[in-house]
Amino acid sequence: MPGCAGLPPTIDIATANIRYEFNLRDIAFLPQNRKGQIPYLNRVLRPNIIKLREFAGLERALVANTIARGTPFSHETMTKIKHYRSIVEQSLSQILLLKGQPSTSKEMEQAIMDFEQEFTESFQELREKVFVASQTQEDAIKAASIQIIEKKATLKNYLAGISNHLLNVSHHSSVIGLGKALLENDNTFLPEWLQAVETLFKHFSQLHRKHYKVRFLDNSGQERVRLDSDDNFIKVVRGKELQNKSHRYYFQNSQNLLPREIYLSPLDLNIEHGQIEVPFRPTFRL
Repeated sequence: MPGCAGLPPTIDIATANIRYEFNLRDIAFLPQNRKGQIPYLNRVLRPNIIKLREFAGLERALVANTIARGTPFSHETMTKIKHYRSIVEQSLSQILLLKGQPSTSKEMEQAIMDFEQEFTESFQELREKVFVASQTQEDAIKAASIQIIEKKATLKNYLAGISNHLLNVSHHSSVIGLGKALLENDNTFLPEWLQAVETLFKHFSQLHRKHYKVRFLDNSGQERVRLDSDDNFIKVVRGKELQNKSHRYYFQNSQNLLPREIYLSPLDLNIEHGQIEVPFRPTFRL
C-alpha cells in the first residue's frame, strides 16, 4: 500500500522497502514473449496506470487550487505534492519498464514513448515553472514583509522623535506664557507672547524641515500662531490668513487628552480653507 500522510516515518520507510522488493520482482519476471505480456499487463501495468492517473490528478488539483488562491505553495501543500509525486514516479517506472522489451509490440512501444514525452517532459516542464513561480512569489512576499517591518520601525522611531519634540516645545516658557494669557484673557503682554512663540516655532521649523505646519491653537480651535514650511522657505502666517479648526476631527479628538498625551491623526489629505489642497499633500497631525 502507498504511504499515507500523517503516518509515522517508520511506516513510510517500511512501505518504501516493500515497494522496492516488488519492483525487483517485477523486473525479474518481465515477460520475454507476447504470450506472457497479457498477464503482465493485467497484473502490473493496468493497476499502475490507474494509480498514476489517480495521484497525478490529486497533484494537479492541489496545484490548480493553489494557483486559483493566488498564494505560494504552503509547506503542507508541498508535503502532499511530494507524497503524491513519489507514488506517481513509482507507477511511472513500472510503465516505462516495458520500453525496449522483446515482448513489447511496436505499437505499445510508440504509445509508451508518446506518453513519456507528454507526461515526463511537457507536464514536468510546466510543473517546474509553476513551482519556480511559487517560490519567486514566496520570496517576494518575504522581502516585502521584511521591508514593511523595517519601514514600520523607521516610522515608529520617527513618530517617537516628533512626539519628544512636541513635548519639549509645549513646555517652553513662551508657549506656557501664551497659553496662560489666552486662558486668563490677559491682553497686556499678548503681542509679546505671540512674537516669542513665532520665534520659537521658526527656530523649530528650521531644525525640522519635515514638519509642514507648526501652529498654536487656542481652546476654540482658532490658530494663534502658525508657520508653514515648504522646502527651504518658512512663512509666518498672520491676521486674516489664520484659520479656525474647531470643526476638524483632529482638533475635536485631541480635546480630552491628559497632560503629556499626544494625539496622532490618521493619514489623509491636507485641507486649506475647507478645500483639499492641490497638488495633493498626504498629511497627519500631532
